[in-house]
Amino acid sequence: MNTTLSNQIRTDVRGAYGSVSSPNWSFCEKRYANHPYGGLIEQLAHVGATQETTDLNDDVSVVVFVDLDGDQGLTIRLSLVGKYACVSNSAGIFLPEQELLDDRRSRKILELVRQEGVSILRPQELSEQFNFGDGLATVYEVLFSADEANG
Repeated sequence: MNTTLSNQIRTDVRGAYGSVSSPNWSFCEKRYANHPYGGLIEQLAHVGATQETTDLNDDVSVVVFVDLDGDQGLTIRLSLVGKYACVSNSAGIFLPEQELLDDRRSRKILELVRQEGVSILRPQELSEQFNFGDGLATVYEVLFSADEANG
């Protein structure tokens, strides 16, 4: 991960959680209630049927599934910590932006997310670890979810 992005993530994490050494998740419900992604989710519905599956017991992101072809689709996680996203396919594999360019509809999703000023993190960035709380956590866990992602 480049230094600028890494520094911005750390700044956003401190701003949301209050501290990296003693994080407080209380920001989640408030940010979820006021999240800025409503317009983006409406636009995503023009690409394919959408379903929001956010679970604030695990997620620190707004989770939206976009159906692209029956059993195929993409899950977009939009962080409540900062303007970050990650995209995974139906198998739970995180996709880099380059792979989203391969299909007309996934390319449109990429364009819509970028228009909102949201950075899509690469799979290797999501697995990077840093000190958080009383141990190590991945960027994915801190920005998106405590679920067990395939990556």
